[in-house]
Amino acid sequence: MLRFFAFLCVFQHHVFFTLGLDRTFPKLVGEFRVAGAYGVCLFFLLSAYLITELLCRERNDTGSVNLKAFYIRRVLRIWPLYFAFLAFGVILGLVMPHFKIEPYRMLAFLLLAGNWYTSYVGWTVNPIFPLWSISVEEQFYLLIPAIMKRGGRRAIWAVSALFLIVSYSVLAWMGEHYAKASFGVWCNSLVQFQFFAAGCMLALGLSGRVPEMRVYWRVACVICGVAFWMAATHVTLQVDVHPGGLRLCAMYAMILVGTILIFLGFLGLNASLVPRSLRYLGQISYGLYVFHDFIGQSVAAAAKHWPRSGLKGSPYSGILELALTIALAALSYRFLERPFLRLKERYTWSSQDLPEASPQSSSIYLIE
Repeated sequence: MLRFFAFLCVFQHHVFFTLGLDRTFPKLVGEFRVAGAYGVCLFFLLSAYLITELLCRERNDTGSVNLKAFYIRRVLRIWPLYFAFLAFGVILGLVMPHFKIEPYRMLAFLLLAGNWYTSYVGWTVNPIFPLWSISVEEQFYLLIPAIMKRGGRRAIWAVSALFLIVSYSVLAWMGEHYAKASFGVWCNSLVQFQFFAAGCMLALGLSGRVPEMRVYWRVACVICGVAFWMAATHVTLQVDVHPGGLRLCAMYAMILVGTILIFLGFLGLNASLVPRSLRYLGQISYGLYVFHDFIGQSVAAAAKHWPRSGLKGSPYSGILELALTIALAALSYRFLERPFLRLKERYTWSSQDLPEASPQSSSIYLIE
């Protein structure tokens, strides 16, 4: 559920369908579009929360963490679609030179360091560009399980606090040294690790408990969170190069607070309030995220080459793009991802595989 919400935020940022509202509220809609990018931060916080929660359970129940099994599970979940789409990006670049990927960029993405290359060089028009965030997640996955195995909860607390300090120290430095906020800062792992740190701290602080809130309070949390995101967009819209250390730190602090509020608004939501279709969309959200820009570019190209289609300039073209993205993600989940997920079950610790076994399982199931 929460994963699909995060995807919709990113989708709105990249594809941008407004149903004509941009004509009536141009400034508000523009800020909302920019704020959609922060759905990636929500993905990061959620991943950290889930991984930390599951690692804590495993360590409590078994006395340790099986690093080999953990890394095999991550490889089987992330790598098949990731590398398949990278291959597609290469083929697309060979067929259509406009989308050609430079060798060093491809090498960086193959080594799961695509975010670092992007932070120094900038974006590519090839639809592989959203995969930069997968590199950041994989770097997080490389660290946290080993820290949990060696030092337990106390070590995760310490490392998370260190991540926050490092993130804002890097932001202060980059803000004063002409860093480009739209990619130089945004794609930096040390900056984005603050959201992983927050997810870890929430998992440790809540210890499996979930906040008991009425629906209207949850709605208020989400609305306030989005408001914090939109407030942060003022910095992005006003200045990109050399934003200043204090301004940049304030911007990311607002993004962080907004992300936490949205997360808490969903955490512990009653399963009966969520339609099964939305749960399924949360399951396939990885594919939704990977494919959405490719679909968006394809529909835009079709509208340009076939002007009689009525797609160009249509406020409803985004609905078509969303439908096609869901269809492609569903096919990917069924025929590419699920075979590897079945193999992944062989390396899954039983308590993780059966979240219904704990009273806190509904919250994990819904947000995942």
